[in-house]
Order: sequence, then structure tokens, then C-alpha cells
Amino acid sequence: MTKETDENGQEVEKRTIRPHTYNEVFETSFNLGRFLFARNLFFMEELHKMRLIGIYSKNRYEWFITDWACAHFGLVSVPLYDTLGVENMSYCLNQTLMTTLFVGSATVKSLLKLENLGNLKNIISYDKLDEETQAEIKKRGLTLYDYSDIISQGSKLTHVSNGNIPINPNDCYTFSYTSGTTGPPKGAMLSHKNLLA
Repeated sequence: MTKETDENGQEVEKRTIRPHTYNEVFETSFNLGRFLFARNLFFMEELHKMRLIGIYSKNRYEWFITDWACAHFGLVSVPLYDTLGVENMSYCLNQTLMTTLFVGSATVKSLLKLENLGNLKNIISYDKLDEETQAEIKKRGLTLYDYSDIISQGSKLTHVSNGNIPINPNDCYTFSYTSGTTGPPKGAMLSHKNLLA
């Protein structure tokens, strides 16, 4: 990753895109899923039997890997977006009761401005965070995990398999919030079958 100055004089990070093999994507996402599942880093919603994991980041390779890790292990990804508005972020966190949220370095700063973080207990950062942000996360009583570290740790959890996790076509794949036209965001449950349609 490099830093450059954009047309407005703002410093921005530029990511270098490199190709990834199918095997690399599979291994990385599977190792991430192993770690999440072995550590129970999800909230088990009882009514629909959804194991919820949140993602609050701009689109990036790691976002895709997280979504696939969820698919491997029957976890339901809950993407959150800046377009929902800061005022609605607490609403989404409280409605889902999610305990774990993947973040980028920019989105974690927005997240930490919220007074109400709901049931949130764990932050998994795609990026290395500065000391001030790490201190704020700790002060808020949250556990911080580094994305790269948990991929590495997941690769050592060879005893963890997804073979016993039944995933049916009508099971929820993602719980996606839409901005709607009135009131708070609405959560749309999309199944594995919806994704293939």
C-alpha cells in the first residue's frame, strides 16, 4: 500500500492489486472461518438460527475473503455502510446483537464515535491501527484482533472443520440493510438460494 496526494491535496492510500489463485482465496477464507468458528466470534440469533458477523469497511479483497469465510462456516455476514448514516449504525448493531465486527482503519474511527455499540465485543481490523485508536478500542471494553494474525492462527486450527455444519439453500447468506425511504434501515435476509438465482 502506498500513500499519494489526490486532486484535493488530501493524502490517500493506494492499494496495489495483485491476482489471487482460487486455491489462495479458498485457503485464506477457510482459515479465517476456522478461527471465527473455533473462537465463537459470532452472535447466535435464535429465531432464524443465524450466526451473525458484521463487516463495516469499504469494498476490498479482505471484505470478500470475510464474506466467503462466513459462507464456508454457515455464518451470516451483516454488511454495514457509511451510507446508512452514523445515526443508524447503533440501530443496526442493537437490532442484530452482533458481537464481532470487521473494520478498516477509516471505519473504525467512525464506529468509535458512537455512544451505543450494542452487544459489540470484538473488533477485527483489516489494517494496522495507530496506538490512539487501539487505546480507544480497549477503553470501550472491546477486544481487538488483527486480520492477518487470525488468518495465520486459523491455519493452525486443522482440527476445526466445517463438515458438520449443515447449510441449506433457504438458510440466510447475508442480512443486508437498506436505507429505505422512511424510518430506520430495513434488514433484508438473502438466502444462499437467492444468491444463486
